Amino acid sequence: MDCNRIREHLTNVLSDDFIEIRAEELGVLERDRKIDVVTLVWTLILGWPAAAQRTLTSLRRAYMWAAGHCVARSSFYQRLSEHLMELMESCLEMLLGKAREQASAHHGRFLRHFDDVLAIDSTVVRLHEMLEDVYPGCADDVASAKLDVVMNVADQTPNRLEIAEGKRSDQTFWTQIGSWVEDTLLLFDLGYYDFNFFHRIDQQGGRFITRLKSDANPTIVTNHRTPRGNAIELEGKDLQDVIDRLQRKRLDVTVALEVEMQKYRGTCSTRIRHFRMVGQRHDETGEYHLYLTNIEPDMLETDDISETYRLRWQMELMFCQLRSHARLDELPVSRSFLRELRSRDPGGFYPAKRCQAVFESSARLLLQAVGEARRDDELSFFEWLAYEVRDPNLVRDRGMTAMYPL
Repeated sequence: MDCNRIREHLTNVLSDDFIEIRAEELGVLERDRKIDVVTLVWTLILGWPAAAQRTLTSLRRAYMWAAGHCVARSSFYQRLSEHLMELMESCLEMLLGKAREQASAHHGRFLRHFDDVLAIDSTVVRLHEMLEDVYPGCADDVASAKLDVVMNVADQTPNRLEIAEGKRSDQTFWTQIGSWVEDTLLLFDLGYYDFNFFHRIDQQGGRFITRLKSDANPTIVTNHRTPRGNAIELEGKDLQDVIDRLQRKRLDVTVALEVEMQKYRGTCSTRIRHFRMVGQRHDETGEYHLYLTNIEPDMLETDDISETYRLRWQMELMFCQLRSHARLDELPVSRSFLRELRSRDPGGFYPAKRCQAVFESSARLLLQAVGEARRDDELSFFEWLAYEVRDPNLVRDRGMTAMYPL
């Protein structure tokens, strides 16, 4: 194993200097230097999958193996302090900042118009049957919790989340739309499809992109693309009356929608709102992929709308990784290795979920690479084993030894 190259990559992700300087500022190891703070931080990042079990004892053993020296239980546990938690938060913020810069550089053409680009989605997690009264599910009387998440697609991390009973509607999470959506782009699927929801986002100065329902039939008001030849006139037509006869590759129009306003003093009124509808025709099926948005044509062109909406797939990947591995704190580091693989082989296909699984299984090797360059002496396997296996409770009855002789 090329420990030097692995460590060089890890250092580029999170440098030793950053960890040591920030640790000194926070007073993480102010009393003594028995614990190597850099190895400790990387143990907290990589130690759980590298450990045999998800326990503090296994985490301490993972640190000892990487650092090359023995550490007493009390000494190690004392380092798991509030100051250490602040250090880990600083490291996470730095990692997310790097991810945001890299994503902005890659998707800059789409993201430059907005302060934030947020994907909205939810997933259901099954729970033990004893929690059925607290978290009732939506079917089969199965206890479940719904995790509603707002994800920043720039740095690929959760921005906001809420946990509720599994039977709650997706749209309930968004009853309050405030000034926080101003200059922000929201991406969501059909689970949040509601004209009043679109109206409230627009009223607060936000932007959105969502898929249009297949049976939607808005009236076309304006055509933003000049038709060629003997093309079908679209203005004033209902979508379902013309969509099957269209042959154009791209569709970019303004449509009128009837929005049912929120009740006021027991009365519910309606209002006509105009939104932009964009479509791309699939060459093989001849069907259109239609999107609804309030983004002006001079801000994002027709093709840019569908490309921007694809960023929502980052949310699906995150849910998939959380359900499979539940290791959200490892994602910024594993993603850095994924980017390196893709840059080395641009023509290859490297799925994020598969990378996360392999990353976890390789965590012990990565942690070993971190420690080898920092330790002065080598802790042999038998020294490490003897320190951990030897019973520290010297006063305990030794009768079991006689019962099970070697």
